[in-house]
Parts: sequence; structure tokens; C-alpha cells
Amino acid sequence: MIEEMSVSELKEALANDAYCKKLGYALQSTYPSRRWYVEVLSHGNLAVVKVPEISMDYGNIVKLEQSIEVDIKRIVMAGGELLERFGLTRGRSDNSDLMGLARNHKGVIGAKAGEVTHAR
Repeated sequence: MIEEMSVSELKEALANDAYCKKLGYALQSTYPSRRWYVEVLSHGNLAVVKVPEISMDYGNIVKLEQSIEVDIKRIVMAGGELLERFGLTRGRSDNSDLMGLARNHKGVIGAKAGEVTHAR
């Protein structure tokens, strides 16, 4: 089955994608050693920030103000908070700190609760 998009849905999707790229670029510039997933939702009112190596199911939700300067600050803070919750460095990293996190088929164990669980 092929679904069709209305013109307004297409415009919203393109606008969300463009904003998402700006926010993702800011995260990547601030924390260059990490991979980031950013999704803009709800008519550009919310963003979800995730570290795919931690979980693609759980991350931080950020309310967007549609001021790129304010939203970049919020996204960078949300990304830094994710790193801190899991005991990961905000500085340059070879990502070996990610290897110390216990995981299962869904990602890092405890990601739903934001727990830090290190492999032994």
C-alpha cells in the first residue's frame, strides 16, 4: 500500500528535517566523537535526542522554542545529560567507554530508566 502525503505534510516534514540537521550538526560539533540521532516531531515543537549505541528506544525529549540559538543550547544540554547518565565522557573519545556498558538485544541495560550499568 502506498500512502500519499498532502502538501502541508510534505512541507512540515521538510521543515522538520532541515531543523533536525541544524540541531544534529550542533551536537556533532560539540561532542564530535559520538554518533547522535535527532528527530524533530510535533510540528517542530519537540525533538528527541538519542545515542544509538545506548538505545534507539530511549533518549531525551526537548521542547523546542523555534529559536535556533535557544534550541541548540537545549539540544546540546540534553546530549550532555545523556552522556553523563551513562558515565560517558563529554570530551574526545574512542568510544571504548561505551563498551563497558552492559547491553542486551535492545541496547544498554537500564536505558529506559537512565541507569548506569557497567559490564563486569
